[in-house]
Amino acid sequence: MTLPRIVLVEGGRGRTAPTLWPHGDQLQLAGSPARDGSWYGWRLLAANNRELGRSPVAYADVTECEQAAARMVTGFDGLTTNVSADSVRGLWRWRLDGDSGAVAVSSRLYLRQRECVYSLRQFVQAAPTAAIFDGAAAVVDLTGELPVLRLDRASDAPSSGVGAAR
Repeated sequence: MTLPRIVLVEGGRGRTAPTLWPHGDQLQLAGSPARDGSWYGWRLLAANNRELGRSPVAYADVTECEQAAARMVTGFDGLTTNVSADSVRGLWRWRLDGDSGAVAVSSRLYLRQRECVYSLRQFVQAAPTAAIFDGAAAVVDLTGELPVLRLDRASDAPSSGVGAAR
């Protein structure tokens, strides 16, 4: 059985209307932006490829993003949960907080509190066992018209799929 895994997401470079992270309302960037406008975030995917949660901010550097994902997984025991509703739209979201602020957030907004809490429980169960890509990280490229799976090692390049392997 496939374990949950962390997938890195690249966005921003060369887009007139950048994909916003983490929820599409505004880009929250940790640190200074990259020179080319690119950014990286991480997503935790279940064994069935369903997104369970994501990084609370975008990172200008892929290494910094990988390190943030690793800190979330290895330091999971000391995190606290927060479930709240948006006062304007009434939609629910969850957040995991560490000593220095948010460590992970829900990947979407929920109509019902119970759905939000269930989603948080799924994340909490999956995160400690998540496989983290080290060095040869899979990056989902959101800068083109279609998502492209890019693997850094030539031996791992997919033989077919949406878009072209880089």
